[in-house]
Amino acid sequence: MKTRLLRPALMTLALLAALPLLAQTPAAAPPASSKPEPRALVDRHIKALGGEEAIGKSQDGTLTGSFAMPAVGINAPMTVWFKGHEKIASKVELPGVGAIQSGILGETVWMMDPFQGPRLLEGNERAQQLESYHPDAIRRLPSFVNAMTLAGEAEFDGKRCHKVDIQWKSGRQSWDCYAIDDGLLLASGGKTNSPMGDIEVTTVIKQYGELAGLKMPVHSEMQMMGQKQVLKFTAFDPAPPSDEVFALPPAIQGLLK
Repeated sequence: MKTRLLRPALMTLALLAALPLLAQTPAAAPPASSKPEPRALVDRHIKALGGEEAIGKSQDGTLTGSFAMPAVGINAPMTVWFKGHEKIASKVELPGVGAIQSGILGETVWMMDPFQGPRLLEGNERAQQLESYHPDAIRRLPSFVNAMTLAGEAEFDGKRCHKVDIQWKSGRQSWDCYAIDDGLLLASGGKTNSPMGDIEVTTVIKQYGELAGLKMPVHSEMQMMGQKQVLKFTAFDPAPPSDEVFALPPAIQGLLK
């Protein structure tokens, strides 16, 4: 049962750093219009993250925390390393099972776990990972996005938000929901490519907090295939990680050969 339920979670773990990480300054006042422009909502969110300069400074670091699946009693330590958008690595140590690892090194996108073994991501699955981590994609810039459309209001955890539908140049469709009160991203969702087909994933940021003097999401919950996964971050080290942590595992190197 645990193995069957964990398989969908593997793709969730590969998307960890796609969440905007840092928020340093108060948000701007809410847009005056009852129907704000999607670009205004994104810009307000960027301001709440500390502006362009703060986003630029958040490209390196190490996040530590935990990954949990309450339905099956799993609570595992987790580490995410990132150095720009071309060097990403994550590791989750599942008690009694083994490690789930994933990463990006340049154009190589990979995953390795006790259930499917090592594999290189290809096609849409690979493209989505590369797209999700790029800072211009996080900014929702035209180089990655064809169109953004206001889709009304929604509510998560009792908080109202402006929902924005996004049409990506890659063909992917997703949505964001920006909190009306403080402008921060409250929830996001869309379909994730996986070996099991497209999986609908909804992420709700439950709590922002301060780590290393920076405000960031410290508690997020993801719903996929009827299962809940919980991500909690407890520490952030802004020092650039050593290149050694991004080195490809021998099993992945073998696949490249």
